[in-house]
Amino acid sequence: MLFTELKQEQSGSGLYLDSLANVLAVNLLRHHATTKTQMPIYEGGLPPRQLRHVLDYIDTYLDRDIKLADLAQLLDMSQFHFSRLFKQSIGVAPYQYLIQ
Repeated sequence: MLFTELKQEQSGSGLYLDSLANVLAVNLLRHHATTKTQMPIYEGGLPPRQLRHVLDYIDTYLDRDIKLADLAQLLDMSQFHFSRLFKQSIGVAPYQYLIQ
């Protein structure tokens, strides 16, 4: 999926590419790391205040190339956890929300 998306070079696919790269990195770490690290577990999605902050940012900068790293940095968390919590909160992944 990552290779196919890179070949298409469509505008606005930066967030999707970031998400795919993040999933690939986590998958590689889970299956090929020599040490297992304990990652924090978040439940229930983003708190309403944080979700509103992210949605306001997306709305404000919709005309720009929004990266997954930018959104995660707003809340000072990893891209993986941000993406997972965002999907728990909204029901769709960040790149899907951006496309919609």
